[in-house]
Amino acid sequence: MLLVKRNNQPTIENLFNQFFNYDFTDQLDSSRIFNPKTNIFEDEKSYKVEILVSGFKKEDFKIDVEKDILKVSAQKEQSKENKNADKLIFREFSIQNFERMFTISKDVKVEEIEATYDTGILTIRLPKSEESVVKKLIPIK
Repeated sequence: MLLVKRNNQPTIENLFNQFFNYDFTDQLDSSRIFNPKTNIFEDEKSYKVEILVSGFKKEDFKIDVEKDILKVSAQKEQSKENKNADKLIFREFSIQNFERMFTISKDVKVEEIEATYDTGILTIRLPKSEESVVKKLIPIK
C-alpha cells in the first residue's frame, strides 16, 4: 500500500506528563489526545481516506499537502460557558480538535485531491497519476 498512516501517538513521557498535569475538573481539556478513526481504501484510479469526525462543520477542517505529507486537522472553538447555565452532571463525549498526518505516495495527483464532509465522515479522494493506473501484461519469451 502506498498511502501510509503516520504514527500520531505521543511518547510515553508525554502521556505521563499529561496524566499528572491533567485537571480532572475540566472535562473540556483540549490537550487530551484525540485520534479520529480512519479507513483507507485503494482502487485502480485513486486512494480514499475516510475519517470519522462528527460534530464539526466543513469550515472547521483544514487539509493541506506539503511534500509527501497529507495533513488533516480541525479546530472547533469550545465555549466553557453553558449558555443555558445548565450544570453538567455526566459527560461521555466532547468534540475535540485534532490533527492527522498521512504519508502519500508519489503517484498521487496533488492538484486533484478532493474532500467532502457528510453525516460525520470526512472523505478525501486522492487520484492516482495515469502512469500508475496503466496495467501492462509482460509476455514471457
